[in-house]
Amino acid sequence: MTDSINQNNTKALVVLVPGMLSPRFVLWLMASRFKKRGFRTFVFQNRYLLRTPEQNAQRLFTLLQHKRNDTVHFVGHSLGGMVIMHLLNINQQARENRIAHGRVVLIATPVKGSDFARWLYAKRGFKWLMSRCAVDGVLDGLPETLDGRETGVMCGSARRGMSALIYNPDQPNDGLVNQLETQLESAQDTICMPQSHGLMVFSKSSTDLAIHFLQHGWFVAKP
Repeated sequence: MTDSINQNNTKALVVLVPGMLSPRFVLWLMASRFKKRGFRTFVFQNRYLLRTPEQNAQRLFTLLQHKRNDTVHFVGHSLGGMVIMHLLNINQQARENRIAHGRVVLIATPVKGSDFARWLYAKRGFKWLMSRCAVDGVLDGLPETLDGRETGVMCGSARRGMSALIYNPDQPNDGLVNQLETQLESAQDTICMPQSHGLMVFSKSSTDLAIHFLQHGWFVAKP
């Protein structure tokens, strides 16, 4: 899997950003599917325990800001999507070395903040785990600047996983994130998948839809 960004390849680059409790290898299968469809890939190491989403976005911006001649797409899962949104805000404000234009896919990203994260943050034994992610991230305060990029939102509707055993909100959800929490008013397109929060990134159908959006700006063909 790609460990560094190849500066010589002229194909479009897809930057994948994993979520909380997700090491880089969680997105390697998705990245390999992107590569088979002709994209270059780079899976970013989201250091969510050590840095805030904005600080991780600044790290990613530093890595990418010299890619001025390429198309750079972004795909983020959950907290990874929050890092991307901070990155887009940073890029829009940058005066030089801006990251090349491309599209964005947010997968199960609670752009409105997460009720589950707020519930967990209130628990004494889990507050340390959420501490860095809470700053302008999973609780609230996320910028909604999209840097002029067409952005697609994917959410899930299957309640599975350990979190589903202890968290049961009234709204439709993927076992961790409510569908309403993923809604982004300025999104180009939105689609809901019959997948759980964690399994969405392993689903071939989810990857195919993400690829279609990066290529065309919508998830399914328009009538």
